[in-house]
Amino acid sequence: MMTEVAPSPFGLGPRLGGAGPGRYFFHLGANQSYLAFMEGYLETGDGFVILTNGSNGLALIAEVRNALADAIGQGAHPPVRAVALRAPPSPDFAGRYRLDPATPVDLRRAMADNFEYETLQVGVTGDAVAITPSGQDKPMPLAPLGPARFAQSGLYAFTFEFHRDAWGKVRGLTVAMPETSSAAYYARE
Repeated sequence: MMTEVAPSPFGLGPRLGGAGPGRYFFHLGANQSYLAFMEGYLETGDGFVILTNGSNGLALIAEVRNALADAIGQGAHPPVRAVALRAPPSPDFAGRYRLDPATPVDLRRAMADNFEYETLQVGVTGDAVAITPSGQDKPMPLAPLGPARFAQSGLYAFTFEFHRDAWGKVRGLTVAMPETSSAAYYARE
């Protein structure tokens, strides 16, 4: 049950994450009135279940999950630590990006389930970078990890890295889910 069924990050039912002694399984369930999450650690036998019934349940689950993982000594979900940039983010990051259909499913893995957006609109305002996936109205603010690398955290943490060609022009961005070793490439339109 804990062997991945390729090319996905799923076993027979739960999602799988981590590596070596830090391996764990988890599952998120929802309907219109609640969100539920469970996570278990293979090595220690520890685990937990979180039940919410509010409109901001996903953010609450992420906070409680991180605190519980730390409390039981797993620390499998370290917080994203933003850095102070020496200069504002490059304004040429702004624009529209389209998912590259040539990215193989075995590389996208969990991204195919958790971040399957056809297009991304990136906005840069002053010191802030935000991303709006297709079909969403509200931009998601990104935390800087470096001059061209940003993160968005929540239940699943995603990193966004902008890529330039040999002439310095922004050509695309990679969206990755480090927890599951999956990534997708978005080409600039």
